[in-house]
Amino acid sequence: MDLILTDSGWTDIGIIRPTAGDFAFGNEENDFSLTCSSLAPVPELRSLVYAPGSLLGGMVTGWKVNESGGLTVNGQTWTGVLNRKILRPDPGSKHYSATGDVRDIVAGLITRYGLTSLFAVAPGKTGVSVTHKFQRSVNDPTQHDAGRFMLGWVAIWQVLTEHDCRCDIRWDDAQRKALLTVAVAEDHYDDEATYATGTATTEERKTPLNHVLVLGSGTGLDRYTADFYADKNGVVSTTQSIFGVDEVADILDQSSTENTTEADAAGRKKLRESWKERHSIETTVTSDAGFALGDVVGGMNRRTGQTASATVTKVIATITKGGTVYQYKTD
Repeated sequence: MDLILTDSGWTDIGIIRPTAGDFAFGNEENDFSLTCSSLAPVPELRSLVYAPGSLLGGMVTGWKVNESGGLTVNGQTWTGVLNRKILRPDPGSKHYSATGDVRDIVAGLITRYGLTSLFAVAPGKTGVSVTHKFQRSVNDPTQHDAGRFMLGWVAIWQVLTEHDCRCDIRWDDAQRKALLTVAVAEDHYDDEATYATGTATTEERKTPLNHVLVLGSGTGLDRYTADFYADKNGVVSTTQSIFGVDEVADILDQSSTENTTEADAAGRKKLRESWKERHSIETTVTSDAGFALGDVVGGMNRRTGQTASATVTKVIATITKGGTVYQYKTD
């Protein structure tokens, strides 16, 4: 696959032809790595790589010359660049709130981040008008528990998913920007494309923890202890709501941590990670299926005959010598 490379001022300067690599968008990774067999052209930091009209693209943050004389280019995908910013409340406000069509709220966030030189939001209302307060999410506890402050893409993802919307990000050559198309989420579960040849769907379910006992520093009766609980929606607190045979508990040893705040954070993190892993679906196709972050996908495992569906939270495009394989994941 050929990718266009710009200079640090975002003027096209050439083409790079990676022999391997991947782009990840959505939850967590939000980065890319490309292995090229030749050194030319060597990218500048802050330069862009992209495929016109494709979701493949991002900003170069580093590169390394390999022993073989090749080049590995690393960077942040579009969602990763958005996550370089922090959404914070206005002075004197506890939380940042926005009112309007979801599309307009997302556009307002791009402006608030100061990223209009690189990002644009496509015109066209979603028809979903809301007042959204950016705070810890109850409906999507797998995301960062940011409270009053959250990273740029996390905030966009929150307003999308809490109001059943999607976001597709692709390079727009006419505007010379990464274009976000915000719309009502689409349900692809019954699409024939989901079951087409070359499509594979796998599903994994696990019973998550709902109680973690943190053991901090100290000994005997003086040892620090703290209990954290997750409710049926995965929301973590110090109040237990699941009992009896449905309680799933574990002990987290934080004896080497003198700071009780850090020990508590580790306990909350363990619960959230367990909740995140409770249910995952992965749909793999050999071409860009056009699914967007926030869409509902699913399908049938041909070996077991089981079907499943869930919301797309991550897209990974892997470049190989045989082409590009797209994975749509939920986690």
